[in-house]
Amino acid sequence: MGKSGRGDELTPGEVRRLALAAQGLIRPHGPAPAGARAIRNLFDLVGVVQIDSANVLARAHYLPGFSRFGPYPTNALDSHVHTDRKAFEYWAHEASLVPVQWQPLFRWRAERALATELRTLARWLELDGIEVEPRGSLAGALACELGSRSVSGTSSERSAV
Repeated sequence: MGKSGRGDELTPGEVRRLALAAQGLIRPHGPAPAGARAIRNLFDLVGVVQIDSANVLARAHYLPGFSRFGPYPTNALDSHVHTDRKAFEYWAHEASLVPVQWQPLFRWRAERALATELRTLARWLELDGIEVEPRGSLAGALACELGSRSVSGTSSERSAV
């Protein structure tokens, strides 16, 4: 029974504390800085860690660890990703660090994106042939004027050329 005295119901405050505890946000910070084990536990707890390299305070992927451990050596997270290869960068909702064991869950998205890109390239290769015949050689920059840029800043047209 919650403090509310209403059987199985929880007060709004109890619900908030429960949600914060489930995310590891109200645990007392230990005296020792977090290391590799704590970083593994962080990924087990929150799943993915969003990347935002333009953050004002610190790079965003360092903040979830700080929120849960207090000051910690950020190189532990860097090692987890780049040396130990336990996580990888992926567009999981936003640019994020994702546990490697989750990669098969995202494979269908990568395969779908590749198939779409290959179809687009094939279409532009066909169109470039038509465009080049009357105009002669066609620079990649001119081909880009014929279409739009992708999210990555490149274009299918330039890739086709």
